[in-house]
Amino acid sequence: MAYANYQRDVRAKLGFQLVGWPLECPLQSPSTLTAPQIATLHQLLSKGTCRWEPVPSAEREGLLKKYSGTITSPPPAPPELPPKLKITIPAATESAAPSMTFKQLQNALTSQITSGLRKATGNPAICMEYAHYERKIKAQLGFQLVGWPAEVQMKTSLTQFPASFAPVLTDLYQRFLDGKCRWEAIPSAKLEELRKKYVNVPQTRSNRGADGRAQTVSAPNPLKRKVRGEGEGEGPKPKRRTWVWKSLSPPTGESSSTVR
Repeated sequence: MAYANYQRDVRAKLGFQLVGWPLECPLQSPSTLTAPQIATLHQLLSKGTCRWEPVPSAEREGLLKKYSGTITSPPPAPPELPPKLKITIPAATESAAPSMTFKQLQNALTSQITSGLRKATGNPAICMEYAHYERKIKAQLGFQLVGWPAEVQMKTSLTQFPASFAPVLTDLYQRFLDGKCRWEAIPSAKLEELRKKYVNVPQTRSNRGADGRAQTVSAPNPLKRKVRGEGEGEGPKPKRRTWVWKSLSPPTGESSSTVR
């Protein structure tokens, strides 16, 4: 602010002036203002009574003629400022994944998937079926995950992924926060095809391989008794042992050597 040359450098050259400035306050030397004058100016500026406004064109032409010897050419009119753009950033787009541990990231991502499915279906007790996603979730419930990355297989729970998948899961979690990965209803035509495909498919028995664990095969037990099959080992059966009891005191009229 050129206080000493306010008329020439500000009003004539820039084309703006202070409206509502009290006459008792000298603008050319603000350092000489007293404390009451400063308080009055502060109140006027705060209320908007004293403010900046463009100098009317006729008045500015007179000022330019007056200071034509010191101003070589009139400066162009000040450009119009574009309207202010109000940019709002949703709170959900703030990335919280980098501040998490890998275990916390897995749990947060699992919670996002489950809560989104419950909100979409309206069932607060439903759970995500990773191993049977195509049949139980898509075909039976009619919902699918849109925006799911192809490198993340939907066969196992996210808690079974190793720590090497941290960048992939971080990106997936950010997709959920941004709304790029979300639950949507399957179109009726596609849903009808899915239900025809899985209408007579029996439910497979869940095993350790469904949730990422290694399958084990039990070895035969050599001590287990072998059951004799039909027609196997036929032949003379062993005679049954017969117990012979000898009477210690033979009855009357019979010899003591009689065997009963």
